[in-house]
Amino acid sequence: MEHQDVEAGLLLLGELEYLARVTWGEDYPVDRQALSNASKYSHLMREVMRWPIWLTLLIICLDLAILLAIWASLGNQATIVTAIILTASTIYFYYVTSLTLELTTERLKAGRANIEVKYLGKIEVLSKEDMLFHRGAGINPQAYLALRFWIKRGLKIEIADPRDPTPFWLISSKNPEKFLERLTP
Repeated sequence: MEHQDVEAGLLLLGELEYLARVTWGEDYPVDRQALSNASKYSHLMREVMRWPIWLTLLIICLDLAILLAIWASLGNQATIVTAIILTASTIYFYYVTSLTLELTTERLKAGRANIEVKYLGKIEVLSKEDMLFHRGAGINPQAYLALRFWIKRGLKIEIADPRDPTPFWLISSKNPEKFLERLTP
């Protein structure tokens, strides 16, 4: 097993060195030490959850209703200013409310929170019914919640760090099985 890991690391190091030479030219001095450290920060999985199309269309329709009301009551100039503000705020909220789950060889990031993988305990894939229970009647106020209401499934990850008062993370995910597969050794 260790021999395969060493071969994989050397292969990755060779690929990174090749990319550096192709990008910056043959005479570019390649720092092999820096490239060898790059492999330990590689992404195992990344998932970004943004608004679904139905929610996006709903928000756009609400924006149009506001514009129609402004136009009917205040005229064209106020409507143009409101259209600019509504467009900017809709685009802003589209990106700000997205949830990013990122798993590297050393860390799990869910939204703004992150934790080292060594502190993760039992990991459980939650069905739609289990997620509804944990978001509703079974909610734990100490748990970290990275939820999006339009995603019905997710993960429950227990925290094995005795210094952390958070008992578990409840995370929405479109592909919880893939995260479980990559998180379990």
